[in-house]
Amino acid sequence: MKKTLKRVLIASTVMVTALTAGLLTACAAGSDPEANKKKEGYSCTVTYDANGGTFGSNSARTYALVKENSLTPAPGYVDGKTQASVKVPTRRDHQLVGEAKSDGDEETNDEAILTKSWFLAKTDEEGNVVYEGEGEERAPVLLSEDPWNFTTDRVTGDITLVAVWKEVFRFSICYVEKAEDGTMVEKEYRSFTVEPGDKIVPKLYKKKDGELVRRADYISATISNNTCLDFYLDAEFKTYLENDYVHPGRRNIEVTEKNEQGEDVTTTVATNTVTVYAKYLPGRYQFISNDNIRSLTGADKWYFVEDVDMTGKEFESVSKFTGDIWGNGFTMKNLTVTSKVAKPGAGQSYKAHSIFGEMDGTVKDLTFENVTMKVATAYGTEIPGEQRINFIAYKFGKNGLLSNVTLQDCKIVADVLDDSANRLFTYLTGEGSAANGLWWEAPAKAQLVNFTMKANDAVVENIQVVEE
Repeated sequence: MKKTLKRVLIASTVMVTALTAGLLTACAAGSDPEANKKKEGYSCTVTYDANGGTFGSNSARTYALVKENSLTPAPGYVDGKTQASVKVPTRRDHQLVGEAKSDGDEETNDEAILTKSWFLAKTDEEGNVVYEGEGEERAPVLLSEDPWNFTTDRVTGDITLVAVWKEVFRFSICYVEKAEDGTMVEKEYRSFTVEPGDKIVPKLYKKKDGELVRRADYISATISNNTCLDFYLDAEFKTYLENDYVHPGRRNIEVTEKNEQGEDVTTTVATNTVTVYAKYLPGRYQFISNDNIRSLTGADKWYFVEDVDMTGKEFESVSKFTGDIWGNGFTMKNLTVTSKVAKPGAGQSYKAHSIFGEMDGTVKDLTFENVTMKVATAYGTEIPGEQRINFIAYKFGKNGLLSNVTLQDCKIVADVLDDSANRLFTYLTGEGSAANGLWWEAPAKAQLVNFTMKANDAVVENIQVVEE
């Protein structure tokens, strides 16, 4: 099939080259370019009727001049030498009935010449296509039930080819983002052709063990460089896309647009398209679940999709956190975070230990349950300076934020060598520390820092400190 197709393409290219060269010359010629081309032998007019569609410039018809007994160019075929072509028409809520699909390793012109979307039509004395039927049943009268074959059918006189369409129903998956001028712009990033009554949710999510999982980490229709969270039927995210929502078929909707005077004008239009809006977070987040547990790094963006049990997991603390953690009301439990005692660097009088180090990122709507901050002694007792141990952070940067964070039965474990006066650890619970050791340098007043510490479901004023 491939070799035969290539031979047809070569023959067709010759004809199209001659034709398009003639057409382009005609456009730039004298007062009667068509007459000039007909003198050169281009005696047959092939009219392409879009049948309710347009050819890109709101024109419903276009034509080509060809020599008698020659092939005629298929809409969409682009001549390699002149780049001239007959455009493929478009029609709202419709697609051509017989569009061909290339299997990928041939020229794009394959699809054009293999199309089965164009039929020889009956015309009246003025050259207009004859129709029969009324309303939605209105259809062109065809002279043949077989589509025009652009690889074999030859033109023997003036003819009219009419596009035949089929109505299509679509789900358009969109997202809304802010443009540079501050306006909100709606963008489509995926669409599905369906039939009335078809569901869309199963097309948007992957399955687990054969069952649909309605969760962010199972979304298949992803947005480039963003993190898709869920779907709604309105851009304001007020109408949730339910699992059993089906395409309602052709319907009327109200559309508001600005007129030439800048006024909002609402009109009612018919449409076959249902627009679904994606709720998303800008940037790429890692979905945290029991199937996807990751070690923490300083710039991580985490999005919890369930309660996560980290039994047996041990993370190292970070020196500075600039990431973003969305807990979504879930719990991270049974985790150990370790920090090694080390000599202070040049100019330092102490070394600080905490899970997030300098907190210059965000943690919100998350419960830490049975999480242990463990500070291990890696050196002997002759370590100069203090070792300050804190649970969440030892310092807040200008972007540091805790919002609705709960510490449930959490503890700090300090591996103390002896009870001598030269202890390695100083627990900061005195004046100048916020919340009895949660951090030692309070955040700026404008920041929201909202946390609760609990032990056995009772609110407590401090984190348990255990010396081993």
